[in-house]
Amino acid sequence: MQSPARRKKSTDAPRRALKSCAPVTTRSVRTSATRKSHIVVTSIRRPTVQVRAFLRQTDWITTLVADLKTPKFNPPQGLEVLTVERQRRDWPAFAQQLPWRHYSRKNLGYLHAIETGARFIFDTDDDNAPLEPWMCCPPHRGLRVEASSGARWINVYAHFGGTHVWPRGYPLQEIGRCAAPAIERGEAQKVVVWQGLVEGDPDVDAIFRLTRCDPVSFKNAAPIVLPAGSYCPFNSQNTWWSRPAFPYLYLPSTVTYRFTDILRGLIAQRCFWAHGWRLGFHAPTARQERNEHNLLTDFRDELPCYLETARIVAALDALSLGHDAAENLSRCYRALVEHGWVRQEELPLVETWLNAVVRGAGTKSPGTARSLPMSRASACA
Repeated sequence: MQSPARRKKSTDAPRRALKSCAPVTTRSVRTSATRKSHIVVTSIRRPTVQVRAFLRQTDWITTLVADLKTPKFNPPQGLEVLTVERQRRDWPAFAQQLPWRHYSRKNLGYLHAIETGARFIFDTDDDNAPLEPWMCCPPHRGLRVEASSGARWINVYAHFGGTHVWPRGYPLQEIGRCAAPAIERGEAQKVVVWQGLVEGDPDVDAIFRLTRCDPVSFKNAAPIVLPAGSYCPFNSQNTWWSRPAFPYLYLPSTVTYRFTDILRGLIAQRCFWAHGWRLGFHAPTARQERNEHNLLTDFRDELPCYLETARIVAALDALSLGHDAAENLSRCYRALVEHGWVRQEELPLVETWLNAVVRGAGTKSPGTARSLPMSRASACA
């Protein structure tokens, strides 16, 4: 991974606190929140068949974040491209700090969505296509979902019928305890992020792919919502974020690209509990036709997933967090730097991100603690 470029001294206004606000309740996709929902993807390719499939979701704005290797092309109708030149023009400080040839450049796509008033952000990759009819998250107004309880680590794949399979980022020492989680009936309240599973080639780690040849399939089980205190890795592949959780979208830059979204997810889950929020998982709504990967390179880049996740979670659990999202995120990354899991240069990036999120969300009065604005809309899209 390329190191971040040398940074100029920031001239950004002092960061203002991002206080908590009540999460929205969502409905199914065909609703009135027209064009205030954004799909964000990064790619080094011309628009793939999968990206073009998302362009058919007319209630959504699709944004592609380019990198140095992304070829020039005429964007198809409905696709907004953040070219290298546009990144440097619109976000000069952040675009310079973020490393090139790294998945974390996707942060600029999130920031663009926030600045244009997004209520919801759907996070995906260029090798994932929506299943038709597409639903970005469960239509859970009035829906009874199954809420799990109990262990520190919960393998949600087992709940959806994925026996002997685990998500990327799941601690190796926990794989032998991958039974389906204990469940109890409850309402889907305060869910700010929904992670959808995928059909085809789901998000598993390189150890699984190198040692197993059997295809993986999931059943259409009821959604599951994790309780406070229980973790499951979640990724950036088929994931719906609502506005209150936007500050926690930040992808770290000083870790490998196979670990960046996993680390983000662990941090986000820990911070959600401080707000009284929850993470949910639902049955597949997308299919992956995986881009070509070198599995041994993936294995090397996933070493922190195998060796460090349990210790990272223990360090995060030891933190005292509150309702200020900016302070929560900063405190988490300071702890990660102290333990050596991310590098010192991550901290200025986090600071730039938080300043940009506050400005993009439209808060005023520098130095005043303000809430991240939230739409009154209760729609998923």
